[in-house]
Amino acid sequence: MDQDENVQQEILERARAGQREALEAVFADCLDFVRDKVRQLAPNQARDRHSDLVQSAILQAINDFKSFRGSSRLSFLAWLGTVVRNTMLRKKRYWGAGKRAAATSDSDVNLLSATTRTPSNEAIRVEYLVTLASALQTLEPADRDLIEMRVLNELPYQEIAELTGKSEAAARMAVSRARASLSLALGRLQAPDA
Repeated sequence: MDQDENVQQEILERARAGQREALEAVFADCLDFVRDKVRQLAPNQARDRHSDLVQSAILQAINDFKSFRGSSRLSFLAWLGTVVRNTMLRKKRYWGAGKRAAATSDSDVNLLSATTRTPSNEAIRVEYLVTLASALQTLEPADRDLIEMRVLNELPYQEIAELTGKSEAAARMAVSRARASLSLALGRLQAPDA
């Protein structure tokens, strides 16, 4: 870890501890990232709408900052990208709410009821998520960050390449290796004791 990473990590820790100046520094440093992400996700929106989206995303991220669990700038940017994307999706649903048609046919109602969670499905899902979390903790931090960015946060390879300072091809290969490591870790955790 170089000195810049140590300083960034220290600022993140101070922000997490509730220090307002550190929180402002963290988000001021990432403002261009949020603007670029908004432009990427909503290229056809008017410029004034972009600024509203940036403001909404930053406000949401500040409100949700206590839920950020990472320790590096890289994991913070991945988390922030997810917050921006989710904010954009909520805004898109809000703006499109008047254009939706209500489900009127029986097939639409059946389709909606088919997605209902059952207690057993929920228990299986929770058990798998616990196993997945345990497997992620056994990975190297770099592999864990790559998995979080690509699989959990669904970042495109181009963005992962930018965040990690690699070419897109190298980012793809690194994610592939991280997935292989995760698969092996899951296999070890799910294998019955011999």
